[in-house]
Amino acid sequence: MIDFRFRLTRHDKAYLCFLLPGLLSLVSRIASLIPMDTGISGGIGFLVLIPLALASIVTTVYGIYLTIVLHDDKFLALLAVLSLLYLTQLFTETGSAAFQNVVGLAYGLVVVGIVWYWFFRRRPKG
Repeated sequence: MIDFRFRLTRHDKAYLCFLLPGLLSLVSRIASLIPMDTGISGGIGFLVLIPLALASIVTTVYGIYLTIVLHDDKFLALLAVLSLLYLTQLFTETGSAAFQNVVGLAYGLVVVGIVWYWFFRRRPKG
């Protein structure tokens, strides 16, 4: 019989905590390029993006906590610092709209790339 159980380590959980905000940043930047009615975009923002944003803040805080606990991983530290910088830039709204879009897109790509690198290259086998 094949065993399909998959055990997540603390490192796995930490990386997954940063994946949600990274994906949300990518999806929101890509979705902003799609032309849609004001009512539809407001509904999507209210019903989908706001709950996901709140969940991503919670997972980011937990990911930073796990980064402090697992202080030996430099990539986790990089993700924590980038997330704090991105959240600071997001809430203070510094820079132009184009700058904010580029920062959000770059943050999402870097986070997804680092998480991919962990799960497909660096993660211990077994």
